[in-house]
Amino acid sequence: MDLKRGVEKALNRLLDPIRKDFEKDEEFKKVAELAYPPEVKVKKKKEKKIGTGYKGKKTAAEEVVDGDLNSQGAVEVAVGTSAKDAQDRLAGKTE
Repeated sequence: MDLKRGVEKALNRLLDPIRKDFEKDEEFKKVAELAYPPEVKVKKKKEKKIGTGYKGKKTAAEEVVDGDLNSQGAVEVAVGTSAKDAQDRLAGKTE
């Protein structure tokens, strides 16, 4: 901690005369103002998103909820009791 404080004091002693000259001289202040102009914040406009919030009529596909087994337009298919029987029925090979 003593090193930090010692360096701080030494730097301040070196910079104090420069700071005093800067505060007294208007030309220094003008040059600093030109070199580092104050930041002007530009307020961005929010873009309005078209179509958000509209709750119109939903299509049949939109009305079906994930996991809903009673959906409209669903076709029930009997596939059999074994995997072989199910493959045959789906392939169109009915006994």
